[in-house]
Amino acid sequence: MKKRVAFTIFGLHSMLTIIAIAWGVLEYNKNIENNFLNKKLITMLNGCQIILALEGYHSDHGEYPASLDLLDAQYIESIPQPVVGPRQWTYFTEGDNNQIFCLNADTGRPGEELRYSTILEQWGYSIIPSEP
Repeated sequence: MKKRVAFTIFGLHSMLTIIAIAWGVLEYNKNIENNFLNKKLITMLNGCQIILALEGYHSDHGEYPASLDLLDAQYIESIPQPVVGPRQWTYFTEGDNNQIFCLNADTGRPGEELRYSTILEQWGYSIIPSEP
């Protein structure tokens, strides 16, 4: 007589439980990544407010300010913070009479940052190589 192989109710339940847990883990990870992408987008939008203020300052003074603290209420009511990483902007100017600026936000992920530069005139995503 052949031995019959069949799923028991317990075996079927166990298999469905494992599939449900795996699906939940995948969905959770997807939501975390989507949340991170949304935060990057909001950070870029906050940065755009700063960029508009910097361009207004440049239009009035012929150069970009040496620091974001020099942007008064005439240009921006308050500096919106990034919503990723340590929630702090890195800003610096370069060139003769501060004609170039760069605005960065650390994403909180090792070696990654969002960057806007007047050289490229667009947002970029930088991956900074780690030091050996």
